[in-house]
Amino acid sequence: AHLENQNESLNNYAHMVSHDLRSPIRNISALMNWIMEDEKDNFSQTSKDNCLLVSENLIKMDKLVTGILNHATMGETKEHRVLFSLEESLRDIEKTIYVPENVTFKYANNLPKMEFERERLEQLFMNLFLNAITATEHLENGIVEVGYEPDDMFWKFSVRDNGKGIPAKHQEGIFQMFKKLETTNNATGIGLAIVKKITVLYEGSVWLESEENVGTTFFITLKKNT
Repeated sequence: AHLENQNESLNNYAHMVSHDLRSPIRNISALMNWIMEDEKDNFSQTSKDNCLLVSENLIKMDKLVTGILNHATMGETKEHRVLFSLEESLRDIEKTIYVPENVTFKYANNLPKMEFERERLEQLFMNLFLNAITATEHLENGIVEVGYEPDDMFWKFSVRDNGKGIPAKHQEGIFQMFKKLETTNNATGIGLAIVKKITVLYEGSVWLESEENVGTTFFITLKKNT
């Protein structure tokens, strides 16, 4: 009971902070855009660059707040299960995110039709896809492959990339909140924590195999009847 009360308090706090922060962040972002538009002929190049940097950091803050809220509320809402083609769903994700021209997605021929909470599954794969793109976007030919292993009790998937890999010393904590390998991109450090939480909700698990400069494979299991 004490743990439930603590969790409820944390979720309420996350709701409050996320709501209270999101509004001023977006207001500041709008103001910055107006200032840059009104003063574009008066600002020096340095000032323009600094304003652009402010706007980029505001976007990053908004993503971070949204990620915290998504993680805190995961499992609160009941989504209806629907029947859908997994490959069709994954190709829809591919269309909604930025995929560099040098990165190619490949899907196993045996991807199933699933009766599942589609939006939640797409959230899981979107975070894995974004992670894989970050790892491969520097390559001449980046590849992201989605695999599937039939099983009676679990949905079993893998997402493999041929990117930069994750050093062994970072692999253990990679699913923790705010854990990220680089600070130079727009990563919030929440995506893989959301992946982990979704697998836990469906009595499954997620783990990885990785080698530096060779690539990373994430393995996901989700119980079929939870």
